[in-house]
Amino acid sequence: MFQLASLLREASTMRIAGCLFVSLFAACTTGDESPPVDIRGIQCSSTYTVTGSFVQSDARPLQANGMPITGCWPIGMWTFKVALVMGTCTPTPTPLAQYQFQGIKTTDPGTGDYLESFQYVPQTSGDPTANSIAKANTGGVGSCQGELSLFSADGKQVWSLKPELVDETPSSAINGTGEFNVFDADQWQPPG
Repeated sequence: MFQLASLLREASTMRIAGCLFVSLFAACTTGDESPPVDIRGIQCSSTYTVTGSFVQSDARPLQANGMPITGCWPIGMWTFKVALVMGTCTPTPTPLAQYQFQGIKTTDPGTGDYLESFQYVPQTSGDPTANSIAKANTGGVGSCQGELSLFSADGKQVWSLKPELVDETPSSAINGTGEFNVFDADQWQPPG
């Protein structure tokens, strides 16, 4: 009788081992592509605080009741600076004197609905940015959170800056956070 118990224990163990093998094999051979910023291969990183200002360029659209829409309205110029908090990069990366991106409102000719687009405003002196992604939406701690990702020509140096509007006024202060990372492989993937 005890011999039968040991056989059952061995069969149970074999079943678990077989499931583990299948799970490991499946996990190693399937999966999605890497995310746009692949944290594997970070050579060094630095964190920053973000401070600045936002100036609205277009008034908020009106609702059917004649009142302006509420919530995040990121249409205007986002201007901000970064200050180092801590980092592991040597030498310490030198940020630009300021960063800017612009939220632009257009109108869909077919529906009359407004559309938002965002573009990085390259700085005139010492801006090594080859590629950029700018966007903003509701989120973060403030009423709107922006995101500005800047990539070096080889795609290995990436600034990821996240400014946030403090309030919903046409001229708002900006606070936020940012990172600078150096990777061992190109991180640039065009949006789309």
